[in-house]
Amino acid sequence: MAWTPFLLPILTLCTGSMAPTGLNQAPSMLVALGKMETITCSGDILGKRYAYWYQHKPSQAPVLLINKNNERASGIPDWFSGSNSGNMATLTISGARAEDEADYYCQSYDSSGNAHSDTDRWGSETNPLLRMSHSLLWRQEAHGQAGGRSGPGPHM
Repeated sequence: MAWTPFLLPILTLCTGSMAPTGLNQAPSMLVALGKMETITCSGDILGKRYAYWYQHKPSQAPVLLINKNNERASGIPDWFSGSNSGNMATLTISGARAEDEADYYCQSYDSSGNAHSDTDRWGSETNPLLRMSHSLLWRQEAHGQAGGRSGPGPHM
């Protein structure tokens, strides 16, 4: 019996930019279940500041995965890890599971503690994840049929 792999869509966005440089992150990716995947975020600010990684699932509040010093937040499974090198931060998901389907965000802060937002300006928002873009996610079903969902990004 042939096994058709399920694909786990992971939409990756970045909640952060500052003038004139920002944080850059790939727009989306498909990850095979059980495989390791890395999501990178780059920007000049990361050479001086920590990156924080968040997971956001529809109709749920964002969850902090990785905080400064690349430590997992309390209660986060060990298949999530973070690392930094120069101006790049990386989130690694070792052995992706179906429940890992989500939006992933990197974030950084300026020297005053203000979050870098995706509005291309310095932000002092208490919740820098307010503005999210339209998303379209696809999953290959067991019978090879494509399915998906579309709509505006989550609203908080």
